[in-house]
Amino acid sequence: MLTLDVQVAEIDHGMLVKIVGDAGVTQVAKLEHELSKVMLQKPPVAVLDLSQLTFISSLGMGALVSFRRSVTTKGGQVRLAAVPKLIRDGFRRARLDLLFPMFDTVDAALEAAVAPAANPVAKPVG
Repeated sequence: MLTLDVQVAEIDHGMLVKIVGDAGVTQVAKLEHELSKVMLQKPPVAVLDLSQLTFISSLGMGALVSFRRSVTTKGGQVRLAAVPKLIRDGFRRARLDLLFPMFDTVDAALEAAVAPAANPVAKPVG
């Protein structure tokens, strides 16, 4: 059985959200629920660690887009970190790399998130 786990930790300037496992169609409701709890915190920055995400469906991508919209509407930023190649390729095909800044590592995303001159414009990696 494919599972999804979402782990949330507070960081100095927001939240670190680690999404682990399969974000397929059957897991989207859980993903949306967990992300909605993060949205309630109104983080100035949300870094999504996707290093252990094995699959994401189009509905899962939609959940991330909705999450981004809610966070940015409140003046926050969402950054993706350590996106596996196959998932990054899917994001590029869906043109979501234009919405989400992507970083090779969580540390790079965190550093960019706290940098005073951080550019919110998405820049492709790799």
